[in-house]
Amino acid sequence: MGSSTRRTIAVVMATHMTCYRELLRGITAFANATASWELHHYLPVDNLARFVEQDKPQGLLLGALSNAEQGRQAVACVQRCVGVCGFPAEDGIAVTMDFESDDLRVGQVAARHFVQKGYREFAFVGRESSWSHQRGEGFRTEIESAGFGCSMLQQDSESTITGRGWDMIDRAGPLLDFLRVAPRPLALFACNDIRARSIAQMCRNEGIRVPDDVAILGCDNDDLDCEVSDPPLSSVAVPWRRIGYDAAAALDRMLDGESIEPSVILLPPIGVVERQSTDSVAVSDPDVAAAIRFIREHAHERTSVDDVLQAVPIGRRSLEKRFRAVLKRSPLEEIRRVHVERAKHLLGTTDLSVNDVARHSGFGRSTWFTEAFGALVGESPAQFRKRYQRATVYTGGAMEPVPARAAEPMGS
Repeated sequence: MGSSTRRTIAVVMATHMTCYRELLRGITAFANATASWELHHYLPVDNLARFVEQDKPQGLLLGALSNAEQGRQAVACVQRCVGVCGFPAEDGIAVTMDFESDDLRVGQVAARHFVQKGYREFAFVGRESSWSHQRGEGFRTEIESAGFGCSMLQQDSESTITGRGWDMIDRAGPLLDFLRVAPRPLALFACNDIRARSIAQMCRNEGIRVPDDVAILGCDNDDLDCEVSDPPLSSVAVPWRRIGYDAAAALDRMLDGESIEPSVILLPPIGVVERQSTDSVAVSDPDVAAAIRFIREHAHERTSVDDVLQAVPIGRRSLEKRFRAVLKRSPLEEIRRVHVERAKHLLGTTDLSVNDVARHSGFGRSTWFTEAFGALVGESPAQFRKRYQRATVYTGGAMEPVPARAAEPMGS
């Protein structure tokens, strides 16, 4: 992989957020694997062009910038450049490839998480940035496709850092007014974890219970923001490290002389990492809520309707009728759906064999697992894993999947 010639590679990347640090870890993992890269890391500072002219790198991995003109000068000096998450294409900086989070799909994953919990009231809180707009659009359209409405709120304050930056929301503005009168229970998706944590603070100050009154879901799975929040934040996890690794691999292929068409590579989210801020079900029927909670708490075990009835002592016919009234599906269908969702998570985020995935997601035999998985997902577990590991390429026309390359070792 790559050339034996030592290559100087410049990386322009902020470090103030977990997403950027994970991108750097992915880039570094590739550099360590090739053993032929010498990385020069620059923060998005105004003297970027001078640094590039001084170090004369053969390749450039370009993230968010604080000065577009400096970026244009740097790209002109290096020529072989790949954009990485937050790259400002609208500033007229030309790169061959750009690797980004699939933010439309991020919003869709967030919406499905809430809909499956039984919520009927939804809101999105974003900021004036293209990535935030995409997350909001994915959330809104998925909510509307499920037959519900969604309140869209944009909250902006003066940002101190560029890119996916650090900016807190106005805690005395329209958002606070909305939270005070919003119907309960409300499922709220924030464009990132910083914003979600600030909203959780607003709710606490106002005596609004999280997650009972307002369930809050962030995005990017920033471990610090999620864990210091009160309560700890659920978040949509994005494969930042893989994005960095794949961007570095693409640059290496370009340096090897491979002809690459200009394209944007979108990588899908990993899924929702659930913590206390969404650890609830929006179901008014207490018996159905208890049954759903039991099913989800035992997603890793073989579970039957009889097991549910032992935990929630009501009649089978009554449980069946009330499940269909609330969730539009039977208790058995909910058990299978929860088991399959756990299986999808394991297939997408671990290297467990299909047999082990079946065992750890409540299916006894792999043959039964494959049959049930195919019935609900429309493809086999192996096909799902392969598709999940694909990126999406945009070349100016329609989106289309690209066959996944063989996975490279990226560490934990």
